[in-house]
Amino acid sequence: MNNSLPTADLVEIMVSAQGEGPWIGCRQVFLRFFGCNLSCSYCDTPGSRGPRPSACRIEKEPGSSLFDLWENPVTVDRVAEYLCHTVPIHSVSLTGGEPLLHVEFIQQLIPLLGAQRPDLYLETNGTLPEQLALIVDDLDYVSMDLKTPLDNHWDLHRLFLRIASRKKGYVKIVITPTTALDVVQRAAAIIEEEAPHFPLVLQPVTGKTGLPLTVPGHLLNLQGAALAIHRDVRIIPQVHPILGIL
Repeated sequence: MNNSLPTADLVEIMVSAQGEGPWIGCRQVFLRFFGCNLSCSYCDTPGSRGPRPSACRIEKEPGSSLFDLWENPVTVDRVAEYLCHTVPIHSVSLTGGEPLLHVEFIQQLIPLLGAQRPDLYLETNGTLPEQLALIVDDLDYVSMDLKTPLDNHWDLHRLFLRIASRKKGYVKIVITPTTALDVVQRAAAIIEEEAPHFPLVLQPVTGKTGLPLTVPGHLLNLQGAALAIHRDVRIIPQVHPILGIL
């Protein structure tokens, strides 16, 4: 390992279809970083937090579920080489965990991908605006989670959206049976003020069967209240559990 190059602890690199939001179904390479600054009860990627992984899984062939292992931490040039030789894709999903905890690694990765690089799609919890500002000009899409009931992040979410608004993107709220009306209304107001072209996606939390756990009436009530504030509010479930793909 060349210790002079930036490194990061990664969970996996794999090809799959985007399973959430407006770009659902688009083919992506998922570059999943380890570590998160939050701990949400409904987190669907527990491998991105907890004990540091000693190795990163690298999918051998798209959809094969067969993986090689790279020792962590992984150097930025090794990741760039993999991404430059991957199959045709819509974008590279920088995901986690929270990828902006690794913003220096991402800064070094982007130029190594070259002028013909695929689009970059950031999946983030929207609480690290200073880190976003360092790379936003090089991003193409921003997928931001607005974390509830961790509602002490409103000011950070507002500033984050203000910075992200120069890009294509959307805001997602994972809806549980107890998600309050005023939380969704407040989110809709912030989006309308800071990034009015961003859709608000209400994503019902899913159970182990892949089916939503939130009753339709609750979802429609939340959507109706949000639509009174922001013109683009969509109910979109997570499709990975339904399709049985990673």
